Amino acid sequence: MSAQKAENGDLHEKIREIFSGITGLDVDEVKDDSELDELGIDPILARELARKLSVLSGRTIQSNQILLSGNFIDLVNHIWAVINTRNDTANGNEKDTSSRKQAYIEPTADRALTGTKHPKSSAFNDILPTSAVQEAFRLTKNLTDDFIVDGHMGNYCCEVMPRSTELCIEYLVEAFEQLGCNIKTAKPGEKLKPVPYLPKYEKFMQLFYELLREHARLIEINGSEIVRTAQNCPSKSATSLLEDLIQDEPSHAPEFNLIQVTGPRLANCLSGKEDGIGVIFGTAQGRQRVSDLYALSPINRVWIQQLAYFLEQLVKRMPQDGQPLRIMELGAGTGGTTSTVVPVLARLGVPIIYTMTDISPSLVGAAKRKYGQYPFMQFQVIDVESPPDPELLRSQHVILSTACIHATRSLPVSLENIHSMLRADGFLVLLEQTKQIPFVDFVFGLLEGWWLFKDGRRHALAPVAHWEKIMKQVGFGHVDWTEGKRQEAELQRLIIGYAS
Repeated sequence: MSAQKAENGDLHEKIREIFSGITGLDVDEVKDDSELDELGIDPILARELARKLSVLSGRTIQSNQILLSGNFIDLVNHIWAVINTRNDTANGNEKDTSSRKQAYIEPTADRALTGTKHPKSSAFNDILPTSAVQEAFRLTKNLTDDFIVDGHMGNYCCEVMPRSTELCIEYLVEAFEQLGCNIKTAKPGEKLKPVPYLPKYEKFMQLFYELLREHARLIEINGSEIVRTAQNCPSKSATSLLEDLIQDEPSHAPEFNLIQVTGPRLANCLSGKEDGIGVIFGTAQGRQRVSDLYALSPINRVWIQQLAYFLEQLVKRMPQDGQPLRIMELGAGTGGTTSTVVPVLARLGVPIIYTMTDISPSLVGAAKRKYGQYPFMQFQVIDVESPPDPELLRSQHVILSTACIHATRSLPVSLENIHSMLRADGFLVLLEQTKQIPFVDFVFGLLEGWWLFKDGRRHALAPVAHWEKIMKQVGFGHVDWTEGKRQEAELQRLIIGYAS
């Protein structure tokens, strides 16, 4: 075996070991021809993988390039090409780099999954009636409280959320105890030892201290001093609280079970013994619990069903024989929204072209296999943070996105890109959490992607007034959102913005 082949083989196996560590799979399960979606690689895991591969290779590896790799061996080839291309440039030899990229293993055939090209908007002369959109949204908005009650969310703010927050606080107290901050045994007025944590968790820790101070009333903060109050800690252990919650509120079990994924290992994450992304996504159980949260939990299902109802009311008001209504879903992920919306549209009999998109080719490929029986569906890889393909400009009647746009670095940039894909008579409808829910921060705050925003926000989630402000800044006309008399109506919203 030549020295170069040996080096290639070492790199191959080291990347396989990294994959194994992040996904929780055995090393021998990471096969050369394994599709990335089969290995559980999504945009969140891709960012962590990019970080680890950058350390391994000594080169900057971009997460979007990982997502563009079709299978494991394609990714290995990409890493090998990056290393050798940079080495050639450093040595002043930029020729023959293309042949070096093929020196290891021949890449597989092109795996880009794009739908049929969208015709330019000038090919369409039909108009999406504003009155039909407004009437459909008005009906939907008026039923917000009904959706909440029917979807097992009627007691969320007064009963479920306080108890899930108590569970988070008990896990937090237990983690602090493990890290040397003895909240349980400290006397009132006693100064507490600061908790050691990695610098990357600075914003996360601010939320934790706020939770202990504002919600639990267990501490006071005076400058740099943390002082124990006279407030008692939860009387039950986290394990007992969890068992009671699942028994009393079984419909909300997906969120309680997800809290249980991170809670017991919080101290290890803060201290660097374990990595948050590995804790949440590194096992099949963890990935399933995240999927269950988005697909099954009432905290998401209520508003997804409301979105489906809105689209149904709109489509019922459309001509049966006109040009197809073009709907694009951004950041569809594993299909939590798609699986509800598409069957509703399918039974209405109105011409539709539904383009399901995600930044991850592997997720788009999985969607194509899952929803291929719907002839009106197309599938495309789109990064909402990048300018859209020219053929997508002014092409869509409806763009929808669920719990996605807040996770981008800049709301103005993402929303401007979305606006450019809408026809003049089109609209955007977002499903976004507009009020902080403690358990959401408790779980997802461990992910560096939760703190990606660089547009002046103080938190990934924004109130509805902020969405309205940014949407109007980038060119949207009228902006409206769902609301109701119940407190739960403030937690999540359907936010609609008209293109003009």
